[in-house]
Amino acid sequence: MLFAQLSAFSVAHHAALRGYIQSGTSPPESATTDINHGYIAIKLWLMLAQKMSSRDDMGNITALTVWNELWPPFENLMNVFEVESRAGLSMVS
Repeated sequence: MLFAQLSAFSVAHHAALRGYIQSGTSPPESATTDINHGYIAIKLWLMLAQKMSSRDDMGNITALTVWNELWPPFENLMNVFEVESRAGLSMVS
């Protein structure tokens, strides 16, 4: 029953992370909490998918669905932070 809510959660997940990606400025200190929550959410959904796949014949399709829905915006956010950190390191050097 909870897995049926993945698409609604995915929209909220994307919206929460999109603000950091599109802002074009250095992410605030509070972004750390949002990143942690995003990571935890992905992990919990994957755990739910694993539990479901052990009960039905869908195998890893459920986990792949979760991964494909939730990982791309999180990966984009990590790329933004990577660029920011590299820019900060080059300024220090």
